[in-house]
Formats: sequence, structure tokens, C-alpha cells
Amino acid sequence: MPDVPVVKVGTAVFGSGAPAVVAALPAAESAARDAAAAGASAVTGAGGRAAGLPVVADVAGPDEAERAAAHAAMLRLTAPDDRLVDAAVGTGLPVLLARGPGDDGGWLAAAGRLGRRGAAGVVLDVPAADLARAWSVRRRAALPVVVDLRRPRVVPALAAAVARAAFAAGADGAVVTPDGNAGISGPDLPDLAVLTVLAPLLTSGPATGPGLAGLRRRLDLLDEQIVRLVAHRRAVARLVGAVKRRDRLPARDLRREVQVLDRAAALAGRLDADPRTVLAIFNLLIDDAVGAQRAVHTARLPEERPR
Repeated sequence: MPDVPVVKVGTAVFGSGAPAVVAALPAAESAARDAAAAGASAVTGAGGRAAGLPVVADVAGPDEAERAAAHAAMLRLTAPDDRLVDAAVGTGLPVLLARGPGDDGGWLAAAGRLGRRGAAGVVLDVPAADLARAWSVRRRAALPVVVDLRRPRVVPALAAAVARAAFAAGADGAVVTPDGNAGISGPDLPDLAVLTVLAPLLTSGPATGPGLAGLRRRLDLLDEQIVRLVAHRRAVARLVGAVKRRDRLPARDLRREVQVLDRAAALAGRLDADPRTVLAIFNLLIDDAVGAQRAVHTARLPEERPR
């Protein structure tokens, strides 16, 4: 694959050789859902459950860019003028650039303008209807390319297949929306991103892949993502501990631990991962979560501390 810059978007990495998935929402809607409450790496899905994907906010003007920067990990622009380019660059966030009216020339020119003005990273957004062009666009622009499964709407039953086709065509990732009206429901999003799209592709690759140095770089990037996810999981465990304390529940729930291990074993079987390795990792993750919950559970609240 042609060399492209690596662009980090929260826990996702585009251009690493391993496909990544991000969740996009209109700026106003994502702000209303208060994505910042769960951190820039999680968007609230149906039932208030975190989908665990980086948030990409669709923005149309400088003011929206500044507001979205408070909760998003990436900004998505379409045919931006100079004011919007400057505002986006000023946020320090990477940019997902969609093609506007006209030919590719204006699209790629806007990408170049973003790069020259110091954008944290630029990724090109290709509609699902044009997924066959992903490779040629990537090669021409020398930038990471993602396929937008929202354009046109891809129904959930076909989303995984379309994503695999996009990655096979040379795309670096996919854009989804955790909204039933956009084709993928909140509860289905983690399975789409983690189970049916990412994991199978991480164990497969092109017939002629990168050399040893490239593969080691890919492993380094994956290791970084793993550590980020471990830290994110611990942060969520602290929130669980706070809720348990509020509701006067014990810090440890053995039934839940068994459920977590059973689900991990099932996922290992579906994704062709070694069950012993997966269960060993999850036992450590459970111990870490229990420790984090106990620390919160037993800590004194501010009003309980002696004055």
C-alpha cells in the first residue's frame, strides 16, 4: 500500500495498515448527547450505553468547529472556505474531509490547504457508493481514506460486508453513525466495529504486505491502542464503583465477572483468538476493574472527610 501519514483520532489510528472505525454525528446532535461526559473517545448510543468509538462531528461553520472541539475527537468538513479551514486548524483536531460539489481537484486542493495551514491530520471521506475509488484516491492524494457508510445509508445487515469490501479496496477505515435512522443502531455498533469488521481484518492482509519494519510499526500502533483501551476501561470501572457506592451495592459482583469471562470466551471463538490468552487477559482486566471500583467504593466523599 502507498505510504500515507498516520492520523490518530482518539483510540483509532488511520494509515497504520489496520482498519479503524469512527462514529460521526451532526455537531448539534453530538453536543446535545454530551459526548464529553464519556470522554472524546466514546459516543452515547441507544439506551445511554457508550459505543466506545471516537466521535467525529459534522461541522459547517467556524462557530460549530469551536463548539465541537469540546467533545469531538475529529471534525468532518465539506468544501470548507478559508474561515472554516482556519477555525478547524485552530482546534488542534484532525480533519475528516468530505468531497463537495465539483471534481476531485477542489477536494484535494482543500486537503492540501488544511495540511499547509497546520491541521493535526487530514483523512479523506469517500461515500460508500464510491468505495471502489478508495484505492485510487488514496494513491493520488497520499492521505488516509475512509469509507462513509452513511452515504448512502447502509442497512445493518450489509454494513459489515460493505466495510470489508471497502478495506479490501484500500480504505483505511469506516465512518458509521450510532443511530437507527442512519443504518446502524447503538446496540449493534460495538459488534460491527469490533467483531465483524476490525478483528477479522487484523488477522488478514494483502497478498503482498509490508516488510518486517512495517509490521512492527503496525504492532506498536496496535499496542498503543490496547493500552488506551485498558486506561479507558479502568476509567469506566471507576464510574461503576461510584454508582455501586451510591446504590449501596457491593464492590464485587461474581455473577457479572462470570458473564464477562463467558462473553470473552465466546468472542475469542468467533474471532479465532486463542481462548487461553483472552481469558488470561480478561482475568487481569477484572482484577484491575475490581481494584478501581473498591478504591472508589471505600474512599471518603468530600463531605465525609474530617475538617
